[in-house]
Amino acid sequence: MATRFEKSLAERALRQGLLAREQILEGVEIQKSLAARGKAVGLMKILRKKGYLTKRQVQFLQTGDGVGLDLEKEEHRQAIPGFTLARKIGRGGTSTVYLARREADGLVCAVKILFPHHERTPHMVEGFLDEGNLLARLRHPNLIEGYEAGKSKGLYYVVLEYVSGVSVKQILDAKGPLSEELAIHVLLQVARVLCYLATSGVTHRDIKPGNILLDHRGRAKICDLGFAKVPESRAEELRRGLMCGTAQYVSPEQARGAGDLDVRSDIYSLGATLYHMVVGEIPFRGSDQAQIVAKHLNKRLSTKAIRMHHVSRHMHYFLEKMMAKEREIRYAGPLELIEDVEETVEGNRELLWNPAGYGGKDPIGELVALMEGLGEGAPDAPPPAPARRETTRRRLRPDGR
Repeated sequence: MATRFEKSLAERALRQGLLAREQILEGVEIQKSLAARGKAVGLMKILRKKGYLTKRQVQFLQTGDGVGLDLEKEEHRQAIPGFTLARKIGRGGTSTVYLARREADGLVCAVKILFPHHERTPHMVEGFLDEGNLLARLRHPNLIEGYEAGKSKGLYYVVLEYVSGVSVKQILDAKGPLSEELAIHVLLQVARVLCYLATSGVTHRDIKPGNILLDHRGRAKICDLGFAKVPESRAEELRRGLMCGTAQYVSPEQARGAGDLDVRSDIYSLGATLYHMVVGEIPFRGSDQAQIVAKHLNKRLSTKAIRMHHVSRHMHYFLEKMMAKEREIRYAGPLELIEDVEETVEGNRELLWNPAGYGGKDPIGELVALMEGLGEGAPDAPPPAPARRETTRRRLRPDGR
């Protein structure tokens, strides 16, 4: 019988895309069969013997050591040519992020390094490098900037702009829901990025609080384009039919693995993010990700739950429209969403429920207070403008050339 620890490892492997649910169930059945014959064999050992996991992948699941760099060692600090790694500042589902300095000009930046065990998964590598290429060619004030990408000493990496601030997720986890004023302040900035991405033929596919960074001046920056849908992308071909994104914020069509996603899918995810910002919890809960995804597919938002959290009528309207199951009912595009929200905030027209106006709170002041409460002091001195480098203008291959 699988232990609680083994089940947690298997669930993590499922989230990471290392195992399919059928493989886990097969391993559990083998474990039960062996136990009936008096043989106690660990689930991870069974999955390794079946060839479903490598030794390195099991070590990753057990220790959480995604990259394995020891920054006390000089050679590890110099793992990426041209950059000195200072300290780990974050970790996602596929990579670890380090604060670094570019040796050529002293630019403070962030270096994201793909977990080595993903090298055996082509769509993970291609998607990771696609993100680096995308961010290097896209330019928008609310989109994190990319500088270069490649491979060094067996590590795939992407060098990004460093944002001094916090993510929306960090604020929600520590302080609970935001005021509607601050939530709208964030919403409009993200919607403007979606406008820009849509005109560039890009669908983000992973809009969520953890991918929205806020600096001390109130500027929102979207990061992590690892799941972005890009025309003629090799990674897109490899991911065909797979669900890309995060279960708690995924659109119904995205959950089905539909191939014809467009910006309306991002609008749904932004709606789920808005819900989390103003309510303080995700729209749908479940015992596992499969249950949560099923609710995004089939369950409507609970009007009672929204009213219990004292959400205003106009905010309720935005949530219902952005998170409509049928994408034809949602806003046709980010520009329509922006115009609707701005006109409502300014009081230029009434919506279905004749919403009341805002209370006049200062969103920037609220954000600064929240950051101070999280221990974030004054902003860092702005780094020098990044030098334009040829490497940011050409498409990078898996070998970094």
